Amino acid sequence: MTWIVRGLRGIQTFLRRAALAIEEGDRTKKLQMIEKANQLIMQLDALARSAEGPLSEKLSAAYAGLHVRIVNANASNDAPAIASILSETQELEGQLRTISGKEAA
Repeated sequence: MTWIVRGLRGIQTFLRRAALAIEEGDRTKKLQMIEKANQLIMQLDALARSAEGPLSEKLSAAYAGLHVRIVNANASNDAPAIASILSETQELEGQLRTISGKEAA
């Protein structure tokens, strides 16, 4: 689970930077940050798909949803949508930490 949490934290960092770039009107930086966030999402999705089981399937579906939402937020220059996606990744991280804690017990 550690690599998933680290990946989600990276995505969160890039989303924060993208939202800031939108506020500053810096389209180039916004595009770079969105691209980096999407690259991490695709890497996490590839790792999820390489594993088997219901958690892997759910993670893959979550990553696909994140990707679509980020693409749409990027296209419309929508900082509030990016903030919502950021919140969603934080929630997912919390859920994974809970699952990880239960597995360790």
